[in-house]
Amino acid sequence: MAWGPAGLRSPAVWWAVNVLALAGAVLIVVSAVIHLHLWATGYSSISVIGPLFLAQGVAGILLAVALGVFRRRGLMVAGTGLMAGTAAGLLLSVQVALFGFRDSLGGPTPAYRWWSSAARACCWPTPDSPWPPGAFPLDGAAE
Repeated sequence: MAWGPAGLRSPAVWWAVNVLALAGAVLIVVSAVIHLHLWATGYSSISVIGPLFLAQGVAGILLAVALGVFRRRGLMVAGTGLMAGTAAGLLLSVQVALFGFRDSLGGPTPAYRWWSSAARACCWPTPDSPWPPGAFPLDGAAE
């Protein structure tokens, strides 16, 4: 799989990679829409964090569309990086306050946080995923 699934010889592996890439793209869109929703409903007024939420939302949608259309390894890696950065930002804002802003895993949006965690867990569509299921504990964020 030098550039994408087209080079795969096994039909089962080809289908698996394509389905997982598309699932990852859908979950990246979900994460992006969540960030745009949070930006529009109050996070836009938070210094530094607001523009980062807007950037993550726009970049996530663009990346997910590109991943869904082209399904190339570089896009899969970029999706992984975007979601890993999103996870790191959330965890930093919960644990130590990121740019002076402290967030919580509780509150009115636990379902949003669950979907965002699912996107991070699924955005690298290979059998040897560096993020196996359960690698992103929800710390009580699930309902």
